[in-house]
Amino acid sequence: MTTNQSSGIGNHSAAPWFGGIMVYHPVIIPIVYGIISLIGLTGNSLVIYVVMKYARVKSVTYLYILNLALADELFVLLLPLSAASIGLETWPFGTVMCKIALYVDTLNQFVSIFCLTVLSVDRFVAVACPVISVNRRNTRMARTVNISVWAISLVVSSPVVIFANTDTAEQHETHLITCNLHWPEHVSSTMGEAWVIYTFTLGFAVPLIVIVTCYSLMTRRLCDSVKGTSTTVQRNQSRRHREKAIKKVERLVAVVVTVFVICWLPFYIFQIANLSNAFSGMELDTAAGLFYFTITLSYANSCCNPVLYAFFDENFKKSFQEALKFRPKIRFTKNLGPSQAYNTFYSRRTELVTMTVKSTVPMTTGDHTRMDTLKLPNCVPTPEMSKHYGQEQSGPSARKHFQQQIYDAAGSSDM
Repeated sequence: MTTNQSSGIGNHSAAPWFGGIMVYHPVIIPIVYGIISLIGLTGNSLVIYVVMKYARVKSVTYLYILNLALADELFVLLLPLSAASIGLETWPFGTVMCKIALYVDTLNQFVSIFCLTVLSVDRFVAVACPVISVNRRNTRMARTVNISVWAISLVVSSPVVIFANTDTAEQHETHLITCNLHWPEHVSSTMGEAWVIYTFTLGFAVPLIVIVTCYSLMTRRLCDSVKGTSTTVQRNQSRRHREKAIKKVERLVAVVVTVFVICWLPFYIFQIANLSNAFSGMELDTAAGLFYFTITLSYANSCCNPVLYAFFDENFKKSFQEALKFRPKIRFTKNLGPSQAYNTFYSRRTELVTMTVKSTVPMTTGDHTRMDTLKLPNCVPTPEMSKHYGQEQSGPSARKHFQQQIYDAAGSSDM
């Protein structure tokens, strides 16, 4: 998402490293883009296949992951066009493809980051508000949210369709065609600066604040749940599992936030610094090397997402192994017995209302026992919920038993 505004780059001597790299950039950068595209296509295709085949789009969280994978898949499919353009040092694909390529580039930025934000909010609701999660988090809502993410992203990215265009320039008696954003000449500088601030705010700053806030509150909630264990027996029995779950959440938070910042912050630092003419004393090849380095990091985010949101999930790990035939076939079961141990996509918190819990024996998901991990406010089960959980009690006894079932279900390991 570059612009045709003046960069303020001068003609002073180049830094040796970037100067040397840029001599070979028609070879090196297309290779790097090709690797990103290959890894992204493989990883995101595998995510889409696993969700569609094994989860059958039943889980709320997996629907968001599917949406994220689709956005990244669309982007990496068109990334070879950029690689070819850099290798050929011209844009040979015409004006229409120029608009499409830049639009998909921008669209991917917003859809991906909005999906990450939605995932963060969804995980917070599932952990901190399990009663609301049972009543409100469902696949219909997830599909509505996913459609809304695409609709909003299409709108906020729409200026690219209008202003993306090709241009012809002469260099060493050769006509070179470029594909870029071309703002109206009389407002070129102002529009270029506004676009950088616009994309930085909506495509980085605000989502990052939301993500950090959600995961911070979620971690605090899990820590409070450990301190709030009611009895010594429960404390001894569940503390190990809770501490392990908290460590996983903290690790996931650190990885998600760190990779997100690593991939996108350098790009926006470069863009904002360019607005202030910070590169006025820098040779053109050096600044171009910095630009390609930062934009490649942002492109790499489309490869990181399958790793961060799939390989860190136990269900995904085993499903990937099954899909790639690295382990014996896993049997996925919908109808679960009263105290049956299982490890399937249906062990998610989001499928709580479809489970029939008729036993107080803790159920296991892998090596995690379903213990009460969260404190809930006092609540009285509705007749419909009581029917779901096989309860015929009423009054305090029913409320206590219902809360315990919510604790048990909410305690499952989830991404």
